[in-house]
Amino acid sequence: MAEESLGERTEASAPIHQAQVSLGRAEGQDTVRFKGHVLGFSERIKQEGEGLLRLYSDRLIWCAKGGDPVDWPFDVIRAIQISSRAIQVRFLRCGLRQFEFLEDSPKRWEDLFRLALQRFYAARGEIIVEFQPQIVTESLP
Repeated sequence: MAEESLGERTEASAPIHQAQVSLGRAEGQDTVRFKGHVLGFSERIKQEGEGLLRLYSDRLIWCAKGGDPVDWPFDVIRAIQISSRAIQVRFLRCGLRQFEFLEDSPKRWEDLFRLALQRFYAARGEIIVEFQPQIVTESLP
């Protein structure tokens, strides 16, 4: 798997990073309880298949095995959240997707993804002030 630094890409169309993932879609949620008390909620994830996830400077692309690529520009991403084996991303109009990494680190992806998002918004004159529970930006001074 080829890795590149965010700062020194030589080809505009080259991915920053890529990894094999299992893609899932949130379909409802379950209530998490302990001794009769509600502790929170957990998404029910329906697996959609495996493929290659590519991170670019302005978008994510998922290439399913045997399917057409799905392209998500950064401006439709509303939130990102890490778990022990996956990153969950909430998209405008298509809801929450979970990318479970088969051979890579979700922490590495979170770091690269956040940096790419910060650079994307900085180029638009904005700064990200919050990633969770949703991405919130403000104009740069």
